[in-house]
Amino acid sequence: GVGPGTRRAAAGLGPAERSERTRTTRVVRVARQSGVVGVSWMENKGSWRVQLVRADGKGKASKCFAIKQFATANCSFEESIERARRAAAAHLEDLVQRGVARAPAARTAPKRGPDLQGPKGSHDLVKHFSGVTGVVWDKWACCWHVCPWIFGKARNKRFRPENGEPPAIEASRLEAVAHCTRLRQARSEAEVLAIQAS
Repeated sequence: GVGPGTRRAAAGLGPAERSERTRTTRVVRVARQSGVVGVSWMENKGSWRVQLVRADGKGKASKCFAIKQFATANCSFEESIERARRAAAAHLEDLVQRGVARAPAARTAPKRGPDLQGPKGSHDLVKHFSGVTGVVWDKWACCWHVCPWIFGKARNKRFRPENGEPPAIEASRLEAVAHCTRLRQARSEAEVLAIQAS
């Protein structure tokens, strides 16, 4: 129970102070979704975690991408989170392509036809594999995301198919792969910037 001293102290407070004493702050945590099966948000660590079953079936391949590693003076908190998410997705793709881990089981989505407005929810997401490290399919944006690390920096560019049909998706994949290859062959920062601008 509340003792007499506590009641007297509360009685001596003004209306505004009593309101401040009794106010409750509600903290709302955002359940972030990566859009990539095998990449999950770790709220307590402030990082994206990649976790896949190893190719030999013995244990799991796991790695965390903390947002603080991707924060710079010129980017916002949300941009840091997105950079870390992209790096985690690229790492997952690399593990699968090198045969280190098994590809995550993708959900089968209903056929969406030619529209590429973007998925309405996780049940609409379809996973595609590029076959090339540094090129991943962004299931939320329905496009290929080129994100290799060149000269210590992540180089990002997206290639969106003209429609949702397999030939269009393959054509944009080839464009993305060619762009990634040119970036890896660049010999200077200036050349990288010129490729990115093309």
